[in-house]
Parts: sequence; structure tokens; C-alpha cells
Amino acid sequence: MKCQVIFLLLSAIVGCKASSVPCEVPCTKEMVPVCGTDGDNFVVFSNACLMNNQKCKDGKSWTKSDLRSCGLYDSRDEVKDDCQGGCPALVLPVCGYNGDNFKLFVNACMMENSHCAFPKEKAYTSVPLSMCQTSTGSIQSRSSDLPECPLACTEIYTPTCGYDGNEYKVFGNKCALQAYNCLRTESWQTVSLELCPKEAQL
Repeated sequence: MKCQVIFLLLSAIVGCKASSVPCEVPCTKEMVPVCGTDGDNFVVFSNACLMNNQKCKDGKSWTKSDLRSCGLYDSRDEVKDDCQGGCPALVLPVCGYNGDNFKLFVNACMMENSHCAFPKEKAYTSVPLSMCQTSTGSIQSRSSDLPECPLACTEIYTPTCGYDGNEYKVFGNKCALQAYNCLRTESWQTVSLELCPKEAQL
């Protein structure tokens, strides 16, 4: 009889907790891309948890779809016979930028094959994944009106301190600061290196 009472009490407690918990849950930063559709739009989320949270936020019924529906280029089926193929079915997303557009690829190999498969498109260069990422945690291909950005900066480390009006950040060199501004449409200005704390290094 005691066991039954305890069980009922626990059930009541669990029931109370469940009703008070918001539908959004903490998500990991694990990068396991999921293509979601609400019936009208396709969006790539960093993982399924973030897609479910978006469903909670906007009340739309987001469901999983094929990754290619979201614009993730998969060269395994589309690459020309004379192009270097054989890309692994490995999901390690890479954000590419060709001076006009940001595009999300399943992995680096598929980004490299894209220019061969679609020679009319400018070749894509790998940029930080955050360039294809939105504030909601979704990652997607997107158009850009940005000018040509200096993506081929030298790796020579000549620390440059940047200030955006709110914080200081150290860039590897002046070119890296300019590329960062260009790709993110931000306005970091070069200031004295003494103003940058060591922990602000990029």
C-alpha cells in the first residue's frame, strides 16, 4: 500500500513539473544539420533540437526534409563524370562564399566539386560557418550584396586591434580585420594594440 501511495505521489510531482516546463529546451551546440520545412519554407537547423525549439517559438509545424531541399549541395548524384567525385557521405558542414553568395555544403569535398559540376558559378571559398548561420541557430545558403572580400589574407601574424564601438578584438592582421568586416557587414576600426586585452584574440 505504501508503494502505491509513493508511486501516485511521484506521478503527481512529475505531472506538475511537465505542465510548468516551457516547450523550449536547452540544446547542445552539436552540428548535425537537419533540413526543416513548415510547408512553405525550407531552413537548415544546426540540429533537431533547435528545429523543435523553433517549432515551439513560432507555432509552425516544422518537419524534417531531405538536406538537399534546403539547398545543401550534394555532389554524389550531380557531379559530372569528368569531375573529381568520390566525396564521402560525411556531414561536416562547410560555408562557402564566392563573392556573391554564401552557400552551405555538406562537407569540404562537395564544396570543391561544386565548381567543376557548375562551371558557370564562381568558385566557392571556405569561410566561417557562422557566415551561413542565423540568430535562431539555423544555417542556410543566402545571397549577399557584399563586394569582393579579401579572403586570401596572408597567415603572417601581425596583431591588429579592432574596435566596433562596443568591444575590442585582436585580429591576426589588418587584412583579417577587413575580411571580417566585409563578410559580416560590420565596422571594426583599427585602433592601438594596447587597447586590446589579450583574451580578445580572434
